[in-house]
Amino acid sequence: MPVTHIRTFILTLLPAVAIAGHASAQIRVDARIQMNAGSCSGCDLSEKAMNGVRLNNANFTNSIFNNSNLSGGSLDGSDLTGAHFRSALMYRVEGNGVIMPRTVFEDATLTEARLPNSKMADANLSRADLSRATFTNTDFARVRFDSANLTAGEFQGGQFQGAYFPGAILSDSKFDGANFSGADLSTSQGLKQVQLDVACGDEKTRLPVGLSLPYCEGVTVEMAEHGHDGMSEQMTHAAERLDRAISDVENLLAASGPRDRALRTRLQRIHSDLVQTKAAMAH
Repeated sequence: MPVTHIRTFILTLLPAVAIAGHASAQIRVDARIQMNAGSCSGCDLSEKAMNGVRLNNANFTNSIFNNSNLSGGSLDGSDLTGAHFRSALMYRVEGNGVIMPRTVFEDATLTEARLPNSKMADANLSRADLSRATFTNTDFARVRFDSANLTAGEFQGGQFQGAYFPGAILSDSKFDGANFSGADLSTSQGLKQVQLDVACGDEKTRLPVGLSLPYCEGVTVEMAEHGHDGMSEQMTHAAERLDRAISDVENLLAASGPRDRALRTRLQRIHSDLVQTKAAMAH
């Protein structure tokens, strides 16, 4: 890492810092460090003790923090696009409006982290621990939550369009106002209807058996495709009856007015259940 990359850093309480004067040099961090409005893009800061680190409004795009301890640190307004935090310890990390698209948090510990209003589209949170964390109004579009723990987390207003939750634990998490359009929660664990009643999605949202989700405002219900290729005669007849039911619900939705909110919500849930049932029959 060039020395010029760290000239804008403010370093405090740093008894041991090793900086070499060539491109491959690394920083050795053994105490609290503060970096405001600095740049360290592409730096390797893996396996470092960085408790209480302050990376406010800094540029750490594509940097590596694998197996590092950033617990109690601050990331306020920083750009961590494409950074790697595999197995990092980030207990009670805080930051508002952190930029983290495509960032990797596999096996990271983010317990009780507070990172509201952040941008995390296309990030990887597989097996991460987000229990009791706060990510209100955060963009989680297309994020992978494979086997992640979101227990008792605060995700109100979250944007989860196209996100994947295979094996994720969602017990007691708050999703008020969250958008799950196109998300796959079909194999998630601990999710209850009361959590979904205050969220929304669309006909492409996949849910665990027995759960339903109202459609988001502005979602246009598209007429379901009615293909029956490869089905037996008995299944074809069943699919045709299902098609009629879907069409009836779609017509009722089209005819219902905006004042019939309770009715529309119920019809949307019925439509979602019917569409997902048909999709299951096709496989």
